[in-house]
Amino acid sequence: MQPRFNRFAILAVLILAACQPVLPEAPLSTPEIWRVQMPASLAWLGARMNVCAQQQAGVALLVDYQPPTTPLLEASDVLVRWGDPDPQDRSDWYKIGEESLAIIIHPQNTTTAISPEQLRQAFTGQVRDWSEISDYSQVLVPVNLPGQDETTLVMGAVSGEAPSITDRTLIAADPAAMIELVAANPGAIGYLPSRWLNESVREISLSGDQPVITTRPLLVKFTSPPTPAQTGWLACLQ
Repeated sequence: MQPRFNRFAILAVLILAACQPVLPEAPLSTPEIWRVQMPASLAWLGARMNVCAQQQAGVALLVDYQPPTTPLLEASDVLVRWGDPDPQDRSDWYKIGEESLAIIIHPQNTTTAISPEQLRQAFTGQVRDWSEISDYSQVLVPVNLPGQDETTLVMGAVSGEAPSITDRTLIAADPAAMIELVAANPGAIGYLPSRWLNESVREISLSGDQPVITTRPLLVKFTSPPTPAQTGWLACLQ
């Protein structure tokens, strides 16, 4: 009789299990998307921003690297820029670090330093050969980033005048293109954020009677009052 009892017990368990209500599956949570807009020259910040976003539950970043000629738009949730804020901009910009401007030349160029005034002359067409400012003899070829790129604005502040377009000027679309153009031309001189430096070009120092400050702040602004998650993300970046 024992086997028969076991069969009835198993059948009862199966019936009871079938009568249990089916619980609905928990809905998948949708991540909160923050749209971050910044210049392509600061693309190296993207990885760091994503690491900090992963520390905030349910947050994902959509990083929009705008072309250099496109100004930062208020349509995004977060704006990132390099350089001192406009004195007339009374909104809250938060400092997350600093970046320095690097002046770069071809590795064959023996020039070791250049003054801000010589830099200004080189990028405004007043100096046409390296022999006019150093012991290196080669036609000087200035390489510019687009005029609205924040790197170009920093460059103008360092040299005292914004770079101009001359009959020898080459235009680089972004810092990666800047490196390629300078590395391919023995007479070239260019500029970019120092995080982009690699062994294919050589950085030269800026010399002068007064210390030359090439460092500018990296800034973040929220287009609406920051949430607790955004405050935590900002603290991670800082």
